[in-house]
Parts: sequence; structure tokens; C-alpha cells
Amino acid sequence: MVTLKEVAAAAGVAVSTASRALHQQDRVNASTEARIRKIAQELGYSVNHVGRALATGRVGLIGVVVPKLTNPFFAAVVEGIQLELEQQGSNVVLVEGRADPERERAVMGSLAQHVDALIVVTPSSSEADLQGYLPDVRVVTVDRLVSDRSGVIIDTAIGIVGLVTYLKDRGATKIAYVGGPPGSHRDEHRRVTFEQAAHETSIAALTLGPVEPSVENGVEIATQILEAGVDGVVVFSSHVALGLYFTLGESAGVEVTAVDDLSLAHAGAPLLTALNLPLVQVGQMAASLLTSEEIRHERFTPTLMLRS
Repeated sequence: MVTLKEVAAAAGVAVSTASRALHQQDRVNASTEARIRKIAQELGYSVNHVGRALATGRVGLIGVVVPKLTNPFFAAVVEGIQLELEQQGSNVVLVEGRADPERERAVMGSLAQHVDALIVVTPSSSEADLQGYLPDVRVVTVDRLVSDRSGVIIDTAIGIVGLVTYLKDRGATKIAYVGGPPGSHRDEHRRVTFEQAAHETSIAALTLGPVEPSVENGVEIATQILEAGVDGVVVFSSHVALGLYFTLGESAGVEVTAVDDLSLAHAGAPLLTALNLPLVQVGQMAASLLTSEEIRHERFTPTLMLRS
């Protein structure tokens, strides 16, 4: 088994320096730390996490709470979180909050006893609870900003305005917003933005939902879309949008757009006009905020991807 002393010798540094670099105690410059960690990896050295916890008070685990594990939106964010935490030498403990404020608080309270910090994705708890709960635990929020906590969001309002304008330019005279998932704080924001954008562009509008993000729900809501007599739709999820698109077909005369392109990413050419959301980068930013000493709110802007 490779020892810390051997890593230090190979790197040409003191054992104490190698230890600080591998345990990320922020007292070694970035280039030296990267070099020592690379040498340790090449030699097959692994950090003793029990020893690290005793020496630093850190266990190297970050709790991540998401509303639903099967939602592809959250999977992409978690991927980004993991990528960044690997660089920090930490691992993820992933738990489902089920979009239930009471369960979310219970999960956060339980995790806080075993991890160094928490990242809460699309929290369903009230702002007061997120501010006052676990005051001694570092918490970063994703997809929702809360004062006194660092957080990251994607400014989908800009994107939704772009989608409404796109539908108007395509000749739509009456449009609908299909919202979801149920209980989402961000969905209320998306709905209000949609209604304001429709009003400002002088186009008739209505809202439907909320529904869960699935192709099946897109199929089921197609009847409501036809009965409403709309010729353009903005859908909160590309999975719902695809179900709607394939059910209606081109002959229905309804232009379907989506607030994300998660289910469209691997298509040879875009089937639908949709917003490209930098979810992996959002996850990476959320994890990087754990190392910031100040409260920071970061925003990403989506890109409008036009159908071919």
C-alpha cells in the first residue's frame, strides 16, 4: 500500500504539504495541490477518510436533495455536482425529497448530521424555512434563490419570452402554456412570465396543468389542446412536449415548443423549438459555491434552439 510519505517524496514536498493538498485544507496553492493529487492518483494512493475527518472535521460527503430521482432535469444537475465534487475530493449522498416540504426538511435535518454541506435542488420548502432551518449548515439552492443562502438558477423567463415571441412570429393567434410539475415554485414563475409575455405581444393565451414530466402526460393533454383551439403551445417539459407533438401530428396546425430540450438532445436535428438549459454547468456551479465564504447568487441564460 502506498503511503503518504511516498507521495510526498515523489512530489518533492514535505509530508505535511502533501497531507494538506490531499485533504484540501486550503493552505496549498492550486497548482501544487493539483500536481500532488495527480502524483497520488498515479501511485494509487487513496485518502484515509476516517483520518481526514479526525484531522479536518470534514467527512468528504455532500448531501444532495432532489424532488424526484427519475426526473431527467435533476439527473443532469446531479451529474454536474458530481463532476465538481470529484475535483474537490468529495462524494455525493443523494436523497429524494418528493416535492414535499415536510419530508424535505426531515431529510435535510437527517443528512446534516452526516455530511459537510447540503445542495437542495428545486426546494419545495418555504423561503422562511430555508433561511432559518439548519443555520449552522452550509446550504446551496438550485433552481430557486433564497436570501442568506448561496444559489444558482437558470433565467427561464428570458427563454419563455423568446418562445412566445417565436410563436407570434410564426403566426400563432392563440397559445397555451402546459405547466408542471405539481407543487413547483418555479412553475408559478414560468406561468406568470408566459401570461405577461402573451399580453405584451397581444396574443390570446391560456394555461393548462400542472402535470408530471412524462411523454404519457403529453399524449393525454392533446385532447385539451385541440378543444382549446390553440395554434401554439409552450410546454414546461420536452417529454410532455414530445408526447403532445407525436399525438397531434403536423396536420393539427399546432406549433409545439418546450422549455427544455432534455428529450431532444440526441436527435439528429431538433424536432421542436426548445430552450437549451446548461444543467450540468448549473450543477458544477452549485458545488463550487460550497467553497465560497460569501453568499452568492448565480444566473445562467438558456439558448433558444430552433426546429429544423
